Amino acid sequence: MTISLRGFPKLQPALFLLYDPAEKYTRKALERAKYAPRVLVGGSKDVTREDAENMIDELVNVYRVDKSKIYLFPGHESQLTPKAHGVFLPACIPNSKNPENLGPRQERAMPLLKQLYGDNVEKVWYYPHGGDAFEVAECRKTTEREEYMLFDKWTRKGDFEWYYQEGGSGQEMIPLHRIRKCFEICKKRGKKFIVGGGIRTYEQAKTLRESGINFIVISNAQLEPWGPYEIKKIQTRLYTARDIATALAFYNWRRRLY
Repeated sequence: MTISLRGFPKLQPALFLLYDPAEKYTRKALERAKYAPRVLVGGSKDVTREDAENMIDELVNVYRVDKSKIYLFPGHESQLTPKAHGVFLPACIPNSKNPENLGPRQERAMPLLKQLYGDNVEKVWYYPHGGDAFEVAECRKTTEREEYMLFDKWTRKGDFEWYYQEGGSGQEMIPLHRIRKCFEICKKRGKKFIVGGGIRTYEQAKTLRESGINFIVISNAQLEPWGPYEIKKIQTRLYTARDIATALAFYNWRRRLY
């Protein structure tokens, strides 16, 4: 018996590859950018505009990456460059000493952002797990309960296009249940959730995808044993047991009709 799932609503998962101009990458690591639907350039707050432009030029001119996939992930406003197609803009860091401090500056910068990137300005609520992040000198560490409360509070406001949870910052992933809880909070309010950091293997990314998480950032790109197959495979539609049960019920209903 063949059951077709054609016509069922499809997820649109995406694997983002983050390239930090402050790091050195192998040729193989840079070649992977061709296969990702979104490439982020940035991350470090001490990267200059020239550094970002050099990396974008290398990706586009040497590795033939489509410019329309390249978004800047700036750690500082001085990194803004027209060479990127758009900007993935950290607009709020809720566990910093002053979570609102990025807002007024970005409002003043918005005319320039619109001039550089048009409609490709995506505002991101960004949650790191302590340490330095972008222009914020220090981000305080929070308990799980505090983290959930912050996600709940800010998703209620709904001011951002993305809610980004740092999942480990190059180290081991934080516990999966913690990621899933924050994802469920965003899902309940119809917000786009993305997780990045600490994801080193295909199996880790697959586990996240099987948990329903559609958007994943691989930030330690040169360490990943990822090839074109893994990058494409992790973005395929995952059918759940519920999908299959629904398809079976639909199939049996059609049989009764005919």
